Amino acid sequence: MPLPQTAHAPRPRVTLVQKHERSRAEKLLTSSIALVFVAFFVRLLSIVSSPVYRPDFMNNLTFGYEAGRIAQALVNGEGYASPFLVSTGPTAWLGPVYPLIVAGAFKLFGVYTPASATAILVLNSIFAALTSALIVAVGRETFGLRASAVAAWTFALLPYEVRWATRWVWDTSLSAFLLTLAFWATLRLTRQERAVAWGMYGALWGAIAMTNPSLLSFLPVAVGWLWYHSQHRQRQRMRFLVAAAVCAAVISPWAIRNYRVMGKLIPLRSNFAMELWVANHEGANGLIMFWSHPVWSPVEMNRYRQLGEVAYLEEKGRDARKWIFDHPSAFASITAKRVMLFWAGIPSLERVGPRMGVGSRHAIYLASSLLALAGVYFAVRTRTRGAGLFSGLVILYPLVYYVTHNHPRYRAPIEPLMILLVVALVLAAIVEHRQKRKASPEEGPGLLT
Repeated sequence: MPLPQTAHAPRPRVTLVQKHERSRAEKLLTSSIALVFVAFFVRLLSIVSSPVYRPDFMNNLTFGYEAGRIAQALVNGEGYASPFLVSTGPTAWLGPVYPLIVAGAFKLFGVYTPASATAILVLNSIFAALTSALIVAVGRETFGLRASAVAAWTFALLPYEVRWATRWVWDTSLSAFLLTLAFWATLRLTRQERAVAWGMYGALWGAIAMTNPSLLSFLPVAVGWLWYHSQHRQRQRMRFLVAAAVCAAVISPWAIRNYRVMGKLIPLRSNFAMELWVANHEGANGLIMFWSHPVWSPVEMNRYRQLGEVAYLEEKGRDARKWIFDHPSAFASITAKRVMLFWAGIPSLERVGPRMGVGSRHAIYLASSLLALAGVYFAVRTRTRGAGLFSGLVILYPLVYYVTHNHPRYRAPIEPLMILLVVALVLAAIVEHRQKRKASPEEGPGLLT
């Protein structure tokens, strides 16, 4: 005897409602608009709840460091100059993009004021919020929508990632945004034939060079990957030329300015010799010897003023190279230490949480690095699209910090992509575990089933 129709009527209706709600939830979680809004709101809340700007004993030097001092010189009519505490004349110590951003805030809201500080951190937060949307875009091209959504929300909400935008007046958040954008643009460019798209790609790399030249370590990886995946090499050669020409056009005004003002061709920035010397001279132990930096050392500051920036940095470059050549075993030893410090964190790393000791914070930092490296291996093994880009990034990007010195913010520009790698690896492990459980039902239910 068949059951009454009324007994079956409610069940399909409930199931349809559940599917509809699940679909809406998935759309919300993968919405770039919602993601950007929440990521920005979380950072804005951090800025408002814990103000960063406080006048300090070194005339605000620690708020923005060289970028802040150059911005102050610009607003005061000295030009692009004086990266330290005192007036020292023209400089090419930093690329122009971020100091100009800080100078814009100083011009609108006052030099070293709470209002200008808030404006700068809000702009940092916008860059970070947009980066979360870019993680979704990269994930769609590589590991899929689910991994990209989880990774993007992790980046948007993780307190450790929030602090770079809301605590550091530096190009850290902008660099992370630009590098993630370049990664996504490289993936997309294989489907673009228009010269305009390749010109925009060249302009992007020009902007990167003017912001943070260390990110250029990814450029040969991107070019090599694009060339390998090109189908028509002859036409591809012309596209590369278009991109290179536009990139050179973006960089050339700055290089020309440096040649005319500094008396030397400095295409990007001048301070690499200092970064090399400050970590590689007598007493080197693998960390930055900050007491030898002109910011903290009156002796070095006087030497910098006496010689001028160009001659001073040439001297430091010679001294660093001489020490390295005279002490090859010591250099090899501290370089190995710096490799470890880049991926495990430096001893002075700020605490991730108020109850976490030195061991736990280093363990978390190292674990995230190892999982990301395992994620690269997973991408290569599964032939994920962009696996070569991920591999080249983790191999080449840290090289400059292996020979100079480390700070957690140096890893920050690649962390959005590291998070994507970690999430993809973890989700794949969960799926594999569930499949094994389903294939072996006699073992009983597991934690993830």
